[in-house]
Amino acid sequence: MVNKRPVALIAGINGQDGSYMAELLVANGYYVYGITRDPSLTMSRNVCHLADSIKLFYSSYELHQLVGIIKNIQPDEIFNFAGQSYVSKSWEMVEETIHSQGVITSRFLEAILATNTKIRFLNASSSEIFGLASTATLNEASMVQPYNPYGCAKALAHCMVDTYRNSKGIFAVNAILFPHESPRRAPNFAFKKIIKAAVEIKNGSQKKLELGNLHVFRDWGYAPSFVTAMHRMLIAENPMNLCLCTGQAKSIQEVVSAAFSMLGMDWAEHVIVDSTLIRVFEPNTIVGDPSKAFLNLEWEATPPFEELIARMIEFENRRVKDNESDFRNEAPIFFS
Repeated sequence: MVNKRPVALIAGINGQDGSYMAELLVANGYYVYGITRDPSLTMSRNVCHLADSIKLFYSSYELHQLVGIIKNIQPDEIFNFAGQSYVSKSWEMVEETIHSQGVITSRFLEAILATNTKIRFLNASSSEIFGLASTATLNEASMVQPYNPYGCAKALAHCMVDTYRNSKGIFAVNAILFPHESPRRAPNFAFKKIIKAAVEIKNGSQKKLELGNLHVFRDWGYAPSFVTAMHRMLIAENPMNLCLCTGQAKSIQEVVSAAFSMLGMDWAEHVIVDSTLIRVFEPNTIVGDPSKAFLNLEWEATPPFEELIARMIEFENRRVKDNESDFRNEAPIFFS
């Protein structure tokens, strides 16, 4: 008897994490479907190289639409990466952030109850759910006490997943994601902004890089590695929330120094600190404890910090010099 190919549905497939998950699952023999809020079903440059291997459905994420899509494709697994993804913009888009992160997650859980409770569901949670005052290494038991609308919306989704798992018995888990970067990261995220600017300054197409606080420390990892862990979370024997992180914090200045040094430049000659870009109400350090993920998934975040920067510089160089417009040549490594 031939085994049925597994079926996955990815919300937010056009984004960084959704596109990598699609790529990983296609490589593992899945039928992969994605949801987009674009009625024209346009594929972003993140996934256009997968056009022959995935299929998109339009949805505004109303409950009846999700139920219809799930009945149609009968997925074994659902990955939820949908939602407004900018922490800073969440103060300007409070309702959109709460709706796209919290309400949509709740609708997916309801849709699973209404269609097939054997579907496995992963929600992209965030380290932003934790408290502002915490200075300790964060883990799955850390206090949920968000300090911005984005964190509040993520906390709502996180708690709904826990509630449906505990009360309704469905396989639903939260991947508590710490910052994770890649060539597919949007250019207004700090890490990608630094890499892109360094390459363009080296190339002569940009003069200066303006940044805020250089002494903010974050736990930065590599997105395809995190995607590997998220897939393992859904095929694990038991459902559990896990922190996906490296366990090491690096400052903005360390990112800047490493990137400019790899390109043979002195960052101090090109970086301007703009006080208007400094966020007052944010923690100085966010670092996680990945030990539970290592124990339960045999997973650890790779590659090292310097290799992550080198991989992103390599792609930005090709983008600038060879005018690469998509990611068909990126060759992401889904580290174990």
